[in-house]
Amino acid sequence: MKLAVIGGRKITAGFALAGVSVLRSCRDEREAEKALKEFAYREDTGIILIERYYADKIVEEVNRFMQIRNPYPLIVIIPSYGGEGRSEDE
Repeated sequence: MKLAVIGGRKITAGFALAGVSVLRSCRDEREAEKALKEFAYREDTGIILIERYYADKIVEEVNRFMQIRNPYPLIVIIPSYGGEGRSEDE
């Protein structure tokens, strides 16, 4: 099972340095929602880490996937780079 990360460029760059290869750097909530759907339906995704800033923007979609997982993928919301609920550009 693979670890997937959805977030801004600083978050994804940090995870890339740590060796994570399934990453999606997002500029807006539309890209984050598309990445969540893509990763959630992949057979090899075990855990999806999503930056709080984007999770807050697509909360309904995140909640839907959290309710239907059997038991994978596990979705974990991680703090944003600039603090809770802030984008890295603020």
